[in-house]
Amino acid sequence: MMHNYGALLAEIEKLDDAEPLLEEALERRRDALGHPHADTCQTMHNLAVGYHGKGKLAQELALLPDASGSHRARPGRAA
Repeated sequence: MMHNYGALLAEIEKLDDAEPLLEEALERRRDALGHPHADTCQTMHNLAVGYHGKGKLAQELALLPDASGSHRARPGRAA
């Protein structure tokens, strides 16, 4: 739920409100689901997009390789 609300806020460009929700959602998903779980990767991607919108390029770039590469590299998935 937190992820969805954060993603919605980011979509309507309320990035200052979305960022802390997505950061907390990412922490919770990493704890509960691990990495690389598809839901964790989706939150990482959405947070990276929010960072991009706020001009936080270093944080964005730190998330993107994990968000895309880990999800694709899962066993049973085509790369």
